[in-house]
Amino acid sequence: EQELARQERETLAAETAQLNAQQNQARQARAATQTRTVLDFQDRIRTKIRNALVMPQSLRGDAEVEFQVSLLPNGEVLRVNLVKTSGQPLYDRAVERAIFKASPLPLPSEREAARQFREGLTLKFRPSEAVAGYP
Repeated sequence: EQELARQERETLAAETAQLNAQQNQARQARAATQTRTVLDFQDRIRTKIRNALVMPQSLRGDAEVEFQVSLLPNGEVLRVNLVKTSGQPLYDRAVERAIFKASPLPLPSEREAARQFREGLTLKFRPSEAVAGYP
């Protein structure tokens, strides 16, 4: 009886370890899928904003501007806050206008991935990323 009980414990432990490994793999797969979804929608958002961007004529250099964007659940832009200026007020304002103009921004249909965007979307732009051939 003791031997049978030991074998059952070992079998149960092995099955539990296998189940835990499968659950971990499933969690990792879901996380990887969500990460790919988030990256894809970040690109879609940046593209939509770049398409709405009207570049000022007198840009110098390639400084980066950073905005924090608050979104409604449907992707509508609620608020845009300048986090870091590019040092070129005309460019900063042009990007801010483009963010509002691009509203609503595309969001993933998967709730958890979409939540990441609504909780505070940080967007960074450089003039060289908006115009092909910009020095």
